[in-house]
Amino acid sequence: MSALTAGPAAHAQEARSHDAVVVAPPSPCPTRYAIEATLDPGAHAVDGTLRLHWVNESATPASDLWFHLYLNAFASDDTVFMRESRGQLRGVRSPGRGGIDIHSLRTSGGVDLLGGAQRALVRGDATQLRVPLPAPIAPGDALDLLVTFRARLPPVFARTGHARDFHMIAQWFPKLARHEPDGRWASFPYHGMGEFYADFATYDLTLRTPRGWVVGATGAKTSEISKGSLTERRFHADRVHDVAWVAWPHFVEHTLRHEGVTVRFLHPPGHEAVLPRHARIVREGLTRFGRAFGPYPYPTLTVVLPPRGAEGAAGMEYPTLIVSGGPWFDVPGVRTPFPEDVTAHELAHEWFYGLVASHEVQWPMLDEGLTQWATTRLLTDVFGAGRSAVALPGLTLDAFELQRLLALRGRPTPAPGQPAYAFDDETYGRSVYLRTALVLETTRRTFGAARFDRAIGHYARAQRFRHPTPADLFASFDGVFGAGFSARILEPALLRGETAEAHLVRLDSRADGPGKYVTEVLAERGGALALPLTIALRAASGRTRRIAWPPGAPRLRASFTASEPYTAAQLDPDRHNLLDGDALDGALSIQSRARTGLFARVLAALQLLVTAVGA
Repeated sequence: MSALTAGPAAHAQEARSHDAVVVAPPSPCPTRYAIEATLDPGAHAVDGTLRLHWVNESATPASDLWFHLYLNAFASDDTVFMRESRGQLRGVRSPGRGGIDIHSLRTSGGVDLLGGAQRALVRGDATQLRVPLPAPIAPGDALDLLVTFRARLPPVFARTGHARDFHMIAQWFPKLARHEPDGRWASFPYHGMGEFYADFATYDLTLRTPRGWVVGATGAKTSEISKGSLTERRFHADRVHDVAWVAWPHFVEHTLRHEGVTVRFLHPPGHEAVLPRHARIVREGLTRFGRAFGPYPYPTLTVVLPPRGAEGAAGMEYPTLIVSGGPWFDVPGVRTPFPEDVTAHELAHEWFYGLVASHEVQWPMLDEGLTQWATTRLLTDVFGAGRSAVALPGLTLDAFELQRLLALRGRPTPAPGQPAYAFDDETYGRSVYLRTALVLETTRRTFGAARFDRAIGHYARAQRFRHPTPADLFASFDGVFGAGFSARILEPALLRGETAEAHLVRLDSRADGPGKYVTEVLAERGGALALPLTIALRAASGRTRRIAWPPGAPRLRASFTASEPYTAAQLDPDRHNLLDGDALDGALSIQSRARTGLFARVLAALQLLVTAVGA
C-alpha cells in the first residue's frame, strides 16, 4: 500500500489540512446483521451464515417477515427483472445465471421457518420471500434468526457477478425489506429499471477469501488474519442499509485521507496515470457535498475500478463503497466525460440515496435525479461553466446544456416523478436522471442559487436516515421559497412533466419620425410551467435593453421608442431556462428574416451549438 499523491502540491496540502476534521460516526441500529461468508472462486459462489437480530420498530405487531433475494433475478429469463429489462442493462446483455439458495432459516430457539415460507409470490420470480412467524412480534420486541445460504454469482452483469477471478459480490444475502412505521413491508420484485430500498441496520461482516486476494467492503476493517489457505477479514458498519464487497487477487491499492475519511482506491495494474483524476474529484466531492448536504459520516470510503471484462460491475454505489469506471490512460489537457463523471456520480449517491435512503423503486427521481444534479453541479463548480462535460484544445462543452439536448430534443420525455417500472431503458435515463437535473438547475438559476442551496441542503440534512418522499423535498423548498412554491414550480415539472417552452414570434423596428424608432417584440409560451423569463434586445450600435416577461403571462407583446432601431432579440439570454427543448426559436434578427431555406436552418443550428459549445 502506498500514499497517493494526486495532483499538485497545493492539493496535497489541502488534503492534509482536512485530516483533523472529525465527523461523529452514526449510532448503532437496534437491528443487526452478522454475516460470515466464504468465497469459493472456482464455483463463483459465496457460502454464508447470517445471524439476524431484528427489532420491530413499527407501531403494530408483525406476523411475518419479508426478505429480498435479489440474486434470483438472474435465475431465468422469466423473472421480473429479465422480462422488464429484456435481459440487458446499459446495452450489456445477461451472459449467464445466478441465484440464492437458502439452506435453513430458524429462530434462535430452533424453530424452522423455511418450511412455511412463500417463494412464488410473482409468476416466474423468486426475488421475494415471505416468512410467516409462529407468533406476532410486538412493537419494540425482537426476534433472532439463523440463516444459512449459498449465493451463486452470475457472470458479471447488472452490478454483480464474476469475470474470471474478479468477483463483485452485491445484493448477495437474504435482506429484509423495509418495514414501514405503520407495519407494512415495502417488498417488491427486483424490477428491470428499479434498484433497492431497505432499513438501516448495523452490520458485522466476516469475509474469507484465498490468501493473497485483495478485498474491499462496506464498513471499516477491524481485523485481518490468515487461517491456512484463507485470509479472514472483519468489517463493521453502523447505520447503513446494504453491504457489498469485491475480491480480486490483482488489485493495486492506494489510499488518501481527506475530510477525516480514509479513502481506498482499488484498481487494476496500469491505472496509475488516471488515478489522480479520480482522487481529485473524490476530494472535491467529499468537501463540496459535505458542505452542501452535511458531512460524510463514515470513517472509510472504498473506490473500485473494475478490470477489463468486468464493466458490468461499473457505475454503482453501496454504502461506503462505490464502483466507478473509465479509461486507464490520461491525456494531459484533455477532459472527456470519463472518469470524473462516473466517480462523482457514484460519490453523490452516498448522500442520495445512501444517507437519506429514499425509495429507489417508487421515487427514483429522489435517487438518480438528485444525484445527477449534484454531480453536474460539482463538475461545473470544479471545471467551470461551459467546460463541465468536455474540455479539449479549442473546444468545450457544458454538461447542463448537453443534458438539455439529450433529454428534451426529439420525442417527449415523460415526467420523472413516476415509479421506476413505468419507464423503459431509454426514457428512464432521459427523464429520471436528466430531466430531474434540469428542473433543479432551472429552479436554481431562475429563483436564486443561495436560496436553492439552502433548500436542498435542508432536505439532505433533515431527511438523513429518514426515508423521505417527494413531499419532504417539496416541504424543504416551501420552507425557503415560501408556501406554494413547490405547487407552482416543482410539482408541475417533476410530477406532471410540464415544460417551460417559449419562443419569439416577431420582432419589428420601424422609423417614427426623425431620430425615432419604435421596436416591438412578440413572444408566446408553449409550456405550462410558470417561469419568469427575460428578452434581451440589441441595437446595431451594441446598446442592449431587457424586457421582463412575468410568469403569469402566456403571451408577451412589448414596444418602446428609442433613438435607433433594435434589430436582434434573444429569449432567456442568461440561459436560466433549461426546460425549453428548442433553442432554435429563441432568437430573431431583422436582418436575417429574409433568409430562408437551408441557409437559415444552418444559421439556426449554429446558434444552438453556440449555446452549448464555447471556444
